[in-house]
Amino acid sequence: MINLYKANMSRLFHNILYIAGCVIAIAATAAFTAGMVHNPYIDRMGEESRMIFISAAMIAFFTIFIPIFTNPEYTDGSIRNKIVSGYSQKQVYMSYLLCHFTAAAVMWLFYMIGGIIGGARPDGRILVTNIIILFAVLSYISFLMIIALRLKKMVIVAILSILTLNMSYSSVMFGNAILTIMEDESRKIGAVIYNISSLGQWFANTGFADDFANPGLHIQLMVSVALILFTTAIGTLAINKRDLA
Repeated sequence: MINLYKANMSRLFHNILYIAGCVIAIAATAAFTAGMVHNPYIDRMGEESRMIFISAAMIAFFTIFIPIFTNPEYTDGSIRNKIVSGYSQKQVYMSYLLCHFTAAAVMWLFYMIGGIIGGARPDGRILVTNIIILFAVLSYISFLMIIALRLKKMVIVAILSILTLNMSYSSVMFGNAILTIMEDESRKIGAVIYNISSLGQWFANTGFADDFANPGLHIQLMVSVALILFTTAIGTLAINKRDLA
């Protein structure tokens, strides 16, 4: 699997879309953090808050990038060649998952550098918050991987990926409204459920959601890790028995 991962990483770092995404990540984050984008709500934010705010762009990027980068395994017959070469479908799946995790971590570093260039000076809590958001992005990626490497039709994969983003956004918008009318004890459970969506974690850390939507950074981290493990288990379940015909 290491060779598959290396091959994927080589493709990644030669991919124009990914390179452009990293360049935009550092440039847009620097500009946004420096206050070059004006909005009555955003203008009231400090540099660190603006840096956290723009991090949602990574979720939008991978919604588009994962299908484009991953689905050609089927369209150009690469996955069959890898199986013939002795690799299992699970190894192919995991090599792509780790590749996308690495891609997110590298882009996250560019995003952090952009924020610092723009004037942000992350203290310990801000740094931890950004790490939490990174893990939320990884959990989102692990869910998208089920779609990208379980379905063979690019059109269906693209539609479902966009639908996933829209459903995530809708769920947190309605979720916050529902949390406001819940009792304190049930609201704590509701807050955990709210943060199952990676956008829920983003909303909870950018001030767009009410304070009670954030169950705590440690719980957000545990939710993301649990989702990564669960979605990876689902994505690889009996995958080696799948017929590629």
